[in-house]
Amino acid sequence: SITLNHFINVMGKVSQEDPLNFGYGQQIIHHLKRVANTAVRNHGTLAGNLMLKYQHHEFPSDVFILLEALEAKVVIKSSIEVNIFSPSDWLKETMEKKVVLKVILPKVSSTSQKFFSYKFTPRRANAHAHVNVAIKLAIENS
Repeated sequence: SITLNHFINVMGKVSQEDPLNFGYGQQIIHHLKRVANTAVRNHGTLAGNLMLKYQHHEFPSDVFILLEALEAKVVIKSSIEVNIFSPSDWLKETMEKKVVLKVILPKVSSTSQKFFSYKFTPRRANAHAHVNVAIKLAIENS
């Protein structure tokens, strides 16, 4: 349950250390810095944002959209087992007596794939988005 700002910092380090596979981290940073404000990002967690989406499917979660587009995995732990789901499949599961253990971010080769996200809002921060978009495209080098 790392905070959104901690996640932003981690993505910054990972994208610098391995830009070939995690260069998309810069796009995630750009997108998440437009979510709420610094104080909220210092207290709001990645798992908390996902659970808000879980409890209210209509909630336009930026985190969920980014993870879904990246084809990330959500790892859920119960007292008996650990299960791994895509974000959209996870929404269909019961979370009774379970916790979000971690999120697995994939390697996205910057030579064969591109990741983009957009957030259209009336203001730069502290505004609900009119539209959130995230997409991962396979590209062919000719």
